Amino acid sequence: MRVVLTAGRALPPPKVPGEVTIQCIEGSFDVTLATGPVRLSPGQLVLLAPNEMHGVSATTDCSALVTIALVRTAR
Repeated sequence: MRVVLTAGRALPPPKVPGEVTIQCIEGSFDVTLATGPVRLSPGQLVLLAPNEMHGVSATTDCSALVTIALVRTAR
């Protein structure tokens, strides 16, 4: 999905049951992880493990491509 935020806006910290990549398309934003914040600029991305808590806050007007890889469990 594409996420668009204006400068100063933030998303509440989600926990997603699959691997997540967040790639900066334009602008810049901080991804807050348990190990500390990571600032992403255009072309950079971060990979998050399943259920890893994270927050996103825009330092400038920005957009990101968020991909979630869910794993199908056997029945």
